[in-house]
Amino acid sequence: IHPGMRTAVVIGGGFIGLEVAENLVHRGLDVTIVEFADQLLAPLDPEMAMLIEREVVDNGVTVLVNNQVVAIGDRDVTLADGSTRSADLVVASIGVRPEASLAASAGLTIGERGGIVVDDQQRTSDPNIFAVGDAVQKIDAIDGAPTMVPLANVANRHGRLVADVIVGRDVRSKPVQATAIVGVFRLQAAATGWNEKRLRATGRPYRAVHTHPASHARYYPGAQDMSLKLLFDPETEQILGAQGVGGEGIDKRIDVIATAMKSGLRASDLADLELAYAPQFGSAKDPINMLGFVAENIQTGLNNPIQWHEAQAYLDAFPLHAVLFAPCRCVTRGAGTLCPRLAFSCIGAAPAPMRKAQPMSLGTILLVILILVLIGALPNWGYSSGWGYGPSGAVGVIVVILLILVLMGRV
Repeated sequence: IHPGMRTAVVIGGGFIGLEVAENLVHRGLDVTIVEFADQLLAPLDPEMAMLIEREVVDNGVTVLVNNQVVAIGDRDVTLADGSTRSADLVVASIGVRPEASLAASAGLTIGERGGIVVDDQQRTSDPNIFAVGDAVQKIDAIDGAPTMVPLANVANRHGRLVADVIVGRDVRSKPVQATAIVGVFRLQAAATGWNEKRLRATGRPYRAVHTHPASHARYYPGAQDMSLKLLFDPETEQILGAQGVGGEGIDKRIDVIATAMKSGLRASDLADLELAYAPQFGSAKDPINMLGFVAENIQTGLNNPIQWHEAQAYLDAFPLHAVLFAPCRCVTRGAGTLCPRLAFSCIGAAPAPMRKAQPMSLGTILLVILILVLIGALPNWGYSSGWGYGPSGAVGVIVVILLILVLMGRV
């Protein structure tokens, strides 16, 4: 960075783009991130990525999604929407493509996505040539399909594997989960396996769990909020992926889930993991355990949560007052049968018509009001400020009760 530079545009809002943007902010530049997609950090789902975008914006970075740079000038860039941004410095962080031209010229097999095809001992189509690293095709742990995962941890493991094969050891590479993490100002963001976007795009059935625990026991100083998301198969409980965003502790939670995935643990098995606990490090019921509890509740039918992108459809079907106060009326939604009251599951129950609430008699209403007034006017019982709500508090309680009764159709 040369003296006098004041503005920077980072093209691409992925892992590297965010790290570059943060460092440029620390150097005092006015930074803009331009992202072609509709969110930052493509490995995350939108509701998780928005937490990162908020953190980036709170630290002074301008974020422009659904846009792209179409021209770079001497001191600015032009965007697809016709606008311009001042840019003394432009950093292109738009992803990677495998550089396999040498392999191709040697006659080695190249995959559909441009990666060098290898077997489970990293041999290419020529058995005398091995290949490792970002330019090599891997096998996806979820569906077994070829994939590209340009991550250092995978490349390093494969380098060791090739050395073992050369000296005669019978070792083989395993499918990859693409476990990754990035630090963004005060937050960590990590993911492993597939995200919900990919599951929906491929039509694979899944259930999603969201939790919002603290990094360690809240009564111990320094606890920070986390948002965790777990995705699993509704039939087998196979863990399909996980994501986390938070101030601390995200790394070890995603690492535990990645290990559970590799070991073949089910989603509900997370509830029984014995993890290290002291209040400055975690909670007696660790966030990992809580994910397992929620998954178990879903699988046993104790609840049937809906996702944020499903909420509007449910609100259209069930007005808020019906959700809160109506008797349970089961309706068919997709493959299951749901009850409008807080979306609790009533799978297997026969649909029942709504029962109209019976209005309360005037005498009953007056009796309720009288009791509340008496409670509010009770004597002190030894405290100078009086016991109960007091006369003004009682009036407030009466108003609230009457509003609830009106909503319930009982007045």
